[in-house]
Amino acid sequence: MLNFDIQVFITVAEAGSLTAASHLLYISPTAIMKRINNLENQLGIKLFNRSHHGLTLTGAGRSFYQDSKFLSQHANTAINRARAISTDGTFIIRVAFSLINSDPQLMNLLDKVNQQDSRFEYEITSFDDSREQFINLIGNLNRSIDLIAGSLDFSDWINKLAQTYTISKKRLGIIVSPHNQLFFRNEININDLDKQSIYITQNDESSLVKDVRKEIKKTGINVNWVFVDRYDIDLLNQCSLTDILILASPEWANVHPLLKSVPINWSYQSHSGFIYAKNPNNHVKEFIKILDSIKNSSTNI
Repeated sequence: MLNFDIQVFITVAEAGSLTAASHLLYISPTAIMKRINNLENQLGIKLFNRSHHGLTLTGAGRSFYQDSKFLSQHANTAINRARAISTDGTFIIRVAFSLINSDPQLMNLLDKVNQQDSRFEYEITSFDDSREQFINLIGNLNRSIDLIAGSLDFSDWINKLAQTYTISKKRLGIIVSPHNQLFFRNEININDLDKQSIYITQNDESSLVKDVRKEIKKTGINVNWVFVDRYDIDLLNQCSLTDILILASPEWANVHPLLKSVPINWSYQSHSGFIYAKNPNNHVKEFIKILDSIKNSSTNI
């Protein structure tokens, strides 16, 4: 399997520009350029000629692209072949869980699947919800990871790259610290957000967040949007020390002892579930079939 820097290199080489590659990878041109520079430093060779007209492959870059493309095309074949000849009959599913947006229902479902078919075993890892790592994980579906467990609120663009399986829908609320009076409320209305400051990522492409911002603007209330690079543990620590809010699903508050989730009286919901490859391997297909049977046999999975 290839690391993310090489996947980025292949995408840039095929797209012909940083801007075009950024649309395919859903990360900024600046982040892509850092990846390319890092790869060139690791290899000790120059892969691209840089000019005002853009990037073009060097001779070494063309050679490396051809070999990397060959390895990329055969990586899945090698992995699937190795897994296919496993003789112990175990289905090992590799699952990456979000550190700050982990719905307990998702972990419980892994156990329920195992109860229905004991061949399923799991290798669990975690990710920090940075956009770059998230895209890296999606690029490695069917390679080093089988399922990503967490928020599906970016499904409007995730669906271009992978499939999603919704497990739960929960009312979107705020994450708040005791420094804000809303901490002491059991529920709030949209008007309670007037004159509040709310963290939001710079490049948030979630249709959910876009709809919420439109709704807030329509009401005429004044919200100060505080733009941050990413949602992560550091942001939760920062939130705990200020009166600034975070729009998020209830699970986020479980990560920090000084934060509380307060629901908002509106219809907007946060979705969580599993993300898996467009063309999943047989183990994941069997896993999804069992999820379907559990879902169909119970109103509350």
